[in-house]
Amino acid sequence: MTDADLLKLLDPVLPDKVFPLVVPQDVPAISPPWLIFSFYEVDEDVFAGQAEIMINIQIDIYAKSPDKASEIRVKHLWP
Repeated sequence: MTDADLLKLLDPVLPDKVFPLVVPQDVPAISPPWLIFSFYEVDEDVFAGQAEIMINIQIDIYAKSPDKASEIRVKHLWP
């Protein structure tokens, strides 16, 4: 899975306010809420070589209040 694949899946949550890694510092400024996602990998090795790679996806929702961020999360990501 790539950033582009995940962007397509997450964009309906907050259309045009979903970004990989950081919010762009463009003008006009992007107002909350917005969603940031990132990937990170954890490699597991054994004596014979690489055993597995675990890929984790972190999704952060930023809003003007914690309640609004939770509302977006519950409504769209974990119903």
